[in-house]
Amino acid sequence: QMSVDGVCVNVNTYNVAVLGCGESGDENFAFQLLETMKKQNIVPNERTYDAVLSACQNSGNQELAFYVLDAIKADKIVDIDSLRLSQ
Repeated sequence: QMSVDGVCVNVNTYNVAVLGCGESGDENFAFQLLETMKKQNIVPNERTYDAVLSACQNSGNQELAFYVLDAIKADKIVDIDSLRLSQ
């Protein structure tokens, strides 16, 4: 966990921010947050990846969605089958 301006920053904090991006379809910022998490050694979880993929879906950015899916497979942090991918 990190503290930024007195706010505890952890995976849950990032998940809330990424979820907001997902709901608004801001896939680029969602992905940027994902990359920032990793640089700060905060490990993303299923909720993080679900939110990033949701942002890609809401914006129609299939290219970024496939890039994220490839990153999930490469990172081996979460099981891709555990994600709630929309049909």
